[in-house]
Amino acid sequence: MKIEAPIEAQKTVELVECGVDGVRQAKVLEFNTSSIEFDRFMRINTVAKHVNKLNLKKDTTILDVGGFDGAFALFVPRLKIWVIDPQTTGGNGLKIPFPDKHFEVVVSIDALEHLPHRDRPKLLQELMRVTRSKLFVNFPEARSMGVQKSVLSIFSNKFIQEHVDYQLPTQEETISFLKDALPNIKITASSYVNIYSWLAWFVLFHTDKERGLKVSKFLKEHANDLTPPFLYDLLELSKKDGRYSKFMT
Repeated sequence: MKIEAPIEAQKTVELVECGVDGVRQAKVLEFNTSSIEFDRFMRINTVAKHVNKLNLKKDTTILDVGGFDGAFALFVPRLKIWVIDPQTTGGNGLKIPFPDKHFEVVVSIDALEHLPHRDRPKLLQELMRVTRSKLFVNFPEARSMGVQKSVLSIFSNKFIQEHVDYQLPTQEETISFLKDALPNIKITASSYVNIYSWLAWFVLFHTDKERGLKVSKFLKEHANDLTPPFLYDLLELSKKDGRYSKFMT
């Protein structure tokens, strides 16, 4: 059974020119997140909660690497979001066109796992390089490889196929990469979304979208009731002054 399942761009936000090649600004047309499915909602909302707690000045510009349609802007109404994404802006997270420490805060939500293993240290290094204070890196952790393979046994999916082909990152190795680049960085890790609830929802949503969206609403409302084992890891990095060590590739 073959099902093509690209991410559906949100109609409540659009990407507009910001004056930098390969980068776009997310322009919110309506602050409405009801059409965002459970999985994507949880990823964006979880990171946004951390960012909103920082109490940044109004209109502070945040860089979202891998942000696709700019939906992150729907969750942080006081901030400006600039997006780099190869699918929608033509930009590349492996070569971010900004100087060191250009952004107070940088986020990257589920981009790391879509790169071959050899390119992941370079992405992490670029993310840290342009971050002045806080970096948030979110990814599905390798503990969920079993359910990823289960999805592919039911139907094909481009993104899940990349999870399996490239192998999902482990928290331990990702933190090691980050520490190698900047030894004095502070890293706080958290995890969320029950793996098995996600599996059941994902299969339903991609075989019966209407019913999947109804279940999405229920799961959003009960997100705090979900227990381990968790699918996603979120690393919150707090930078101090220090020099980078270049990764060996």
